[in-house]
Amino acid sequence: MSSHNLTAHAGSDTSSLRARCHVVQKTGKYSDCVGFKDGRMQHWCGRLRYFCKGVIVHLTRSLTELRSVALIFCVLVTLVGFQGVGAETMDRSDNTERQVKAAYLFKFGSYVEWPEGTFSTPDTPLKIGTIDADALADELAQMAVGHSINGRAVTVRKFRREDAITDINVLFIGHSSATRLADILAMVKGRPVLTVTESENALALGSMINLIIVEGKVRFEVAPKPAVLSISARLLAAAHKVLLGVS
Repeated sequence: MSSHNLTAHAGSDTSSLRARCHVVQKTGKYSDCVGFKDGRMQHWCGRLRYFCKGVIVHLTRSLTELRSVALIFCVLVTLVGFQGVGAETMDRSDNTERQVKAAYLFKFGSYVEWPEGTFSTPDTPLKIGTIDADALADELAQMAVGHSINGRAVTVRKFRREDAITDINVLFIGHSSATRLADILAMVKGRPVLTVTESENALALGSMINLIIVEGKVRFEVAPKPAVLSISARLLAAAHKVLLGVS
């Protein structure tokens, strides 16, 4: 074959290959991408398609879990097993403070032992109620997705001022006046309900755990009530203050 014919033949093959691969770009049909003898181009294009589909599926699944992972990251950063927990290092923006408080509230349940018979079955969820704290309840609800406390699923319920507070294991009460706080705490007094607050002098009014701000960081103080609930010594050791003998 002359050099002229050889060049023409190669040019023809190249044009053909480009034309066929142009079809691939427009149709996505890798079976149209041919050009090598014995079908090697088809083989590798098919493998590439299979690989890309797998990557896309993996990324899609990962993205759906990203928000839940990001939320629970707050728990991991601020409450790593309550071992050596001292001061939080996050800024006190409204959102961050709420997230840290929600993380504390979520984690507290892991360090409390409820009386026998509190949960009717091993699958009974741990129920957290909130009042005067709807935004924090929303944070909690997102943290609870796909996570558990001591092997139990977690549910979150918002109470209104006129609601009777029943069927819960943990109750968080948002900022309240002393009179209102005392009235709410009286509704659950003597019941196996872990009460958590964020108000001044809340422990003296009957709360078990009170979230406070110390030097710009979220901490907590505890007033154990062993006749009602058993609170882990590890949690007490991490507290900013422990008040004993408070009724």
